[in-house]
Amino acid sequence: MKNILILFITVILTSFDSISENTAVDSVTRNAVTSFSRRFVVQGGLSGQNLELALWADDILEKIERLTEMPVPFIKGHKLNIVLKENVEKGAERVIRRQHFEEGKLYQLIEVKGYQVADQEDLLEAITGLLLNRYVVIEQGYEKRREEIGRVPDWFSVGMAQVLFPELRARNYVLVHQAWSNGILPQLTDYLTEEYLPRGRWVNKAMAGLVFEWLQGSSLEMPYKQLFRHWGKGKSLGFTELSRIFPGLKNETDFLKTWDVWMASRIDGEKRQQIGEDNFYNLYTEIQTLSPGFKLTSSFPGIPEHIRLHKLHEYRDQEWYSSVLFKYRLMQKKPVNTSLEEGRALQRSFTNYLTSCAYLSVKKKLKKSKIKEAKQLSAELLMAYQNYIKAYEAQQRYFATFEKNKAKAEAEISSEKLEVESADRAYLNQFEGN
Repeated sequence: MKNILILFITVILTSFDSISENTAVDSVTRNAVTSFSRRFVVQGGLSGQNLELALWADDILEKIERLTEMPVPFIKGHKLNIVLKENVEKGAERVIRRQHFEEGKLYQLIEVKGYQVADQEDLLEAITGLLLNRYVVIEQGYEKRREEIGRVPDWFSVGMAQVLFPELRARNYVLVHQAWSNGILPQLTDYLTEEYLPRGRWVNKAMAGLVFEWLQGSSLEMPYKQLFRHWGKGKSLGFTELSRIFPGLKNETDFLKTWDVWMASRIDGEKRQQIGEDNFYNLYTEIQTLSPGFKLTSSFPGIPEHIRLHKLHEYRDQEWYSSVLFKYRLMQKKPVNTSLEEGRALQRSFTNYLTSCAYLSVKKKLKKSKIKEAKQLSAELLMAYQNYIKAYEAQQRYFATFEKNKAKAEAEISSEKLEVESADRAYLNQFEGN
């Protein structure tokens, strides 16, 4: 229902309330758009760009709430404001996030400077971070909030942002594995106590994604409520605090061993997964564009040269219908896997449609409701296929972006390795000199 409403959503032009007299915001508002959830206001770009970003922010909000199983705290009328600006000074930070508390109201703002070329991943992390901060702020008392407004540490917000979109994970596995192999990966327990990550460090960003994924998916289970309450008190997260919050923890040595074993298995699994995703894509592209009559023309001369899969039910009266259906069922049994949610939705839709088509082939007298059901499942299958293609292509774009920046990331890793080796040599020289 929501998707249908989004398709017909009207761009809501509003006068953008200044988020605060103390915050620099353009006085002239251009095409401000309120998101479907009424949680975000985007301004500064063209109406279409603002709307697209507002809907994307809503998608991020949904994913976070699904992961935490808690609604992000919003008081009625409060919104997260995103301002797009065309110009950016050379060397200036492109995505800036701000928040402060005033007169009982939480003000949050993201400024995107030079938004035409700004990194979408930086914006993803900014939106995720400010939304997660709301969980912490709600746990703070009034005095604590006046002293310092609550926030989650960078590794947590960046880590969650990374796992919200599976296509980012492949890049993270590669980077962390390289850093791990070169002996420059930060110590896990030290890493978790850091509140801020060094800017522009790909390895730290990648590690945040893996640490979050590990804690989220491990037998430890992520105790979100306890973590937000802990950070609401302004405390860091050392192993002692971890052992209180995560009841499954025994000792620090086992904790680190579990992390090492998990990471090694995930890196190996990711290599297999990338191959598997391509195989899944190739199979379902072949199924959708298949020429089913290729090997059946001798037995059934009248079979069309091409049949779109989602149109198969329209040929239910043809004598070759069952043979083509059987061919599709054989293809469906091929052992391919997908890491994408859209891929799994396509599998389910394909199965449902073939089941409906099979019913049409055995029943001579059909109820209108069954024919109507087949048509509905046909439309759902086509939509599922189109959604999967978009998701797969988006995944490939992320991989391509990573490849473009791979040299830079590897140079960063090599530089850090040299720094470590240089520090080791300096220490040894000093030791030997004494």
